[in-house]
Amino acid sequence: MKKRLATLAILGAMTVSAVAPMSVFAAESETEVKYITGAVTPGGGDAGYYVTIPSDIMFQNTTDKVEQKLELKATDENKGLPFGLAVDVTVSSAQGAKVSSGSYGELKYEVDYSTGGGTGKLNETTPGNPDAVEVGTLKSKTDAATEDANLTITGQAQLKEDAAKGTPKGTTFEDLLTYTITEQ
Repeated sequence: MKKRLATLAILGAMTVSAVAPMSVFAAESETEVKYITGAVTPGGGDAGYYVTIPSDIMFQNTTDKVEQKLELKATDENKGLPFGLAVDVTVSSAQGAKVSSGSYGELKYEVDYSTGGGTGKLNETTPGNPDAVEVGTLKSKTDAATEDANLTITGQAQLKEDAAKGTPKGTTFEDLLTYTITEQ
């Protein structure tokens, strides 16, 4: 029994000594770590900005609307966005603004950006759909004196029809939206 305890004491001592060299006594060190879901940096990693894109849409019924928000943000909040920056945003649907379950058909939906700072509406009747439909342009101020920025575009997604009677509960209907962001 004494042998086992001695072994545990040695392992404990090794663990402490392995951690000790990592201690910092005379200085502070900070490491900033960020993870932004749905973020896209069209100008590359050092462009000074990124665009957040909407996360997954989860419809519950045909009456509720689900917010879809895009934002232009500075990678370094202290520096801010460069003046005159503008990015165009388009969206395309893999199935023409319809969610599909395969054996239980498809349901129409729409995402309307025209009332929240954008210009486009994605639905099954949109010309060019499922090709790129214009969402709008996100832009920073042109100079320090003007307030002409459009940093956010907010859309509303809504399911337009219910699943047919007899569709089993838990059946998943899916589509894939692709956002394309192009710096002007």
